[in-house]
Amino acid sequence: MITKPPPPRHPEPAPIDIIAPYPARQVPWGGPPAGFPDKGDPLPDGFSQEPLFSEMMHIAHTRFDGRSDVLVSGDTFIYYRDPAGRGRGIAPDFYISFGADIAQYADRYGYSIEEVGKAPDLVMEVASPSTYERDLGFKRELYAWLGIGEYWLLDRTGGDFYGAQLAWAILDSGEYRPRPVQREPDGEVWAYSPTLELSICSQGDWLRFYDPEIPAYLRSLPQAERLIETQRSSLRVAETRARDAETRAAAAEAEAQALREQLQRLRGQ
Repeated sequence: MITKPPPPRHPEPAPIDIIAPYPARQVPWGGPPAGFPDKGDPLPDGFSQEPLFSEMMHIAHTRFDGRSDVLVSGDTFIYYRDPAGRGRGIAPDFYISFGADIAQYADRYGYSIEEVGKAPDLVMEVASPSTYERDLGFKRELYAWLGIGEYWLLDRTGGDFYGAQLAWAILDSGEYRPRPVQREPDGEVWAYSPTLELSICSQGDWLRFYDPEIPAYLRSLPQAERLIETQRSSLRVAETRARDAETRAAAAEAEAQALREQLQRLRGQ
């Protein structure tokens, strides 16, 4: 598929590489527990990340609403088998798979690569004190081994954990090759995802998706509904003010007419 590159927001955005390639190593299969594990308790920093995850999920679901072949999920397990055939699981912060029948996974506990027949197409991890080392090491190598085409990293601190605010890589010959991102003068960092056909943008404490075909930032359904309600409210206020202005204008015209009639009577006397 040929994708149209996004238009630059500024005349001369500067591309920057912010994630270095890691040397190929054997995936340390002793890391995660054997078997298909239960979810377990949330990590201590899960609550601080939850608003961002929730917003990402809402926007992605809104974007692909009505498509039965797109699975959007996050913080749920992807199940796979290691080279020895042992069942294992890994839980990315956010992932998306195209060509998956959503209906057959509605009652499942997670995404089974064995059952679906393919790995997810894109995975994103969000930096936290308890997970960033695995994101840069074990998870990166595992996702490459599983065949996940795009790997994204978001660091809301600006780079304290990953060394970069936003980074991504494309799978090439079994290894992730880092790709450049672009930084705008206002501090926004972004890159175009061929998988999503959207730009993923980060600035400060938020992450947004930008559609270069519109062009505009995407909104989740709740955001769109709030925007519509705000616009409706503004319209109602404007209509009320217009009616008030018409009423005042009519009153002023009536008063002026009364004064003209009074003046004519005085002149007749």
